[in-house]
Amino acid sequence: MATRAVCGVCPVGHEGPEPAVEHDDKVFLSETLDGLVDLKGTFTGSTAEEIRQLVEAHTDRLYRQARRDTNLTPT
Repeated sequence: MATRAVCGVCPVGHEGPEPAVEHDDKVFLSETLDGLVDLKGTFTGSTAEEIRQLVEAHTDRLYRQARRDTNLTPT
């Protein structure tokens, strides 16, 4: 099983002070031989809020799509 750490990159040419480095932010992504993916992460501060919003928005899109599919599928 391969494991790798994933980290964010600050955009080049941004205005203002450098963002504080969140030393406690950690993400690990593992893929098994049968194609399963395990994602584990710990986030703090503004990174935690941004990740939460991204995951919730994507979950909402998947839920709405599943509801549309259910309504369109003949029984």
